[in-house]
Amino acid sequence: LQAVLTGTAFAASNDEQKKILTAVRWQIDADQLNCHATDGHRVATTTIASNPSKRRKAAEADSIAWLLPVKVVQHLM
Repeated sequence: LQAVLTGTAFAASNDEQKKILTAVRWQIDADQLNCHATDGHRVATTTIASNPSKRRKAAEADSIAWLLPVKVVQHLM
């Protein structure tokens, strides 16, 4: 998880005028975690696979996504 945080947080914007770009987008699918960040000029994407033994059936697979402010991500690092 530490590699995901450091691999994406650097690309998030610090410009408060662009609020939507000051966050890291997290998306959890049935078998992976995707994190995305951008500041309008650069983009960072990191993906890690979940434990294959705990994968759910494709029919049950849901996807959930949310934005986590980069300041919170920096505190987690």
